[in-house]
Amino acid sequence: MKIILKQFEGPFELLFHLIEKNQMDLYDISISTITDQYFSYLGAMKQFNLEIASEFLVMASTLVEIKSKMLLPQYQASLQAEEVDDPRDELVQQLLAYKQVQEIAQWLVHKESDAAPFVVREKESIPVDETQLMLDDVRSMDLLGAFQRVMDRFVGSQELMEQIPQLKLESKQFTIQDGIRTVRNHLKRSKVSFQDCFPAGEPVGFYISVFLGILELLKQQEICVETGEDKTLILSRKEVSA
Repeated sequence: MKIILKQFEGPFELLFHLIEKNQMDLYDISISTITDQYFSYLGAMKQFNLEIASEFLVMASTLVEIKSKMLLPQYQASLQAEEVDDPRDELVQQLLAYKQVQEIAQWLVHKESDAAPFVVREKESIPVDETQLMLDDVRSMDLLGAFQRVMDRFVGSQELMEQIPQLKLESKQFTIQDGIRTVRNHLKRSKVSFQDCFPAGEPVGFYISVFLGILELLKQQEICVETGEDKTLILSRKEVSA
């Protein structure tokens, strides 16, 4: 008879396997059953002379501690009075966090597979002649810094992580001409702050097209940029000499 012992990458993967195997509710885990089965797996690993990683042993001690607390008379009494801090709560939160990370990882693998048929064009080096940009007392790095703050504000890493499982590819493709039209519309009132050109709630492609539109209008010397009293960047139409 051939016995195959499933290998798990870590204790949380093993716990999820046992929870699903026993069809348990993640919020109402039978610690006694899970602990017994967990130790049975560790015993099988030892029997087959497999090295037991330290994180498996740490989880084993955690399960024993939780099981012990739930057997105490104080816990049983408080359980009947419905005034109890469940010893399993911290473990449940860790399992939920692990599950979320696994879902994100699976989503990224799926997206990588979807992108496999596409070929990415190699990055081109595009020289920029800063003498053609109407920057007054503003440097190109100031513009880049302002744009980075826009991206940090509307496309923050925490917000992105929360949205990853629901993200969909943008159906609309934005061009530099779209960005130029947006900037020109804002400049109908003569002057506009750099930040006002980037309203909240728009796709990332929109922000990039607006920024490229600003650079193109600066290059064409149609607009200029200056620093306001509060250090914000101000865009304005370039005055045409008579």
